[in-house]
Amino acid sequence: MLAIMSQGKSGAHGGELMILKLWPAALAVVCIALSTGLVSTAIAREELKIDAPPIATQKPANYRQVCIRKVTDDREFKDRPSNPETPSMSMGLSKASFIEKSAAIVRYRDLEGKWTDNMYLGGGDTVQSLIRQTLENVLKGQGYIVVSDPKKANPEAIIIDVSITKLWAWLYIHPGRMFVDMSDAFAESALDTTLTITGPNGLNETHPLSSRARNKMGLNPSTIWTKTFKMLLYDYSINAGFLFTDLKKK
Repeated sequence: MLAIMSQGKSGAHGGELMILKLWPAALAVVCIALSTGLVSTAIAREELKIDAPPIATQKPANYRQVCIRKVTDDREFKDRPSNPETPSMSMGLSKASFIEKSAAIVRYRDLEGKWTDNMYLGGGDTVQSLIRQTLENVLKGQGYIVVSDPKKANPEAIIIDVSITKLWAWLYIHPGRMFVDMSDAFAESALDTTLTITGPNGLNETHPLSSRARNKMGLNPSTIWTKTFKMLLYDYSINAGFLFTDLKKK
């Protein structure tokens, strides 16, 4: 075990030496927490390079044009939210720029549940660009001709507008535990969007499109977060594939 000595007081007898003992299990928890970014002193601003899932086995082109006209970040950020699922910024919303919020995808918490730093998309990516690329890859895999400029789309093209209401990951810790170890901590993530689809023959539909993913936290948090987001986007792509398959019948 590890013994930590500190100076204490004992009434009229003055100071006496107090020995605080940490059992090996507790010491291991402290070491793990430091190495995984669960405590604020070990956390630094970090970026993750998250790629959109690649184009699946491409189906024969159906010569139907689709244009993703706009993708907007409509996530609701709050200062010091009580729920870790709610997006928030470490520097405060009043000091966070539009670009910083558009790239923010994770907010850390320490062992006491207090908020610390954010994690961001790397490579200049934003949640808008990531979701756009993900949906375009799904469409191409379905055989659609994807047009990026709505002015160049033909009159028969399908137009898609995307609203991102959630794209966020957070650390979940089982409540009521005296110590936190890796069996208590999970990387949780959620993605919610609304697709408004318009086109010829009076096509005008609104579809929610969502996904969820979780991973047990480990000794390399960056790897776990990256894996969790890849799972989240893969599941989202599968759901989008079902939606776009039905779209061919319109």
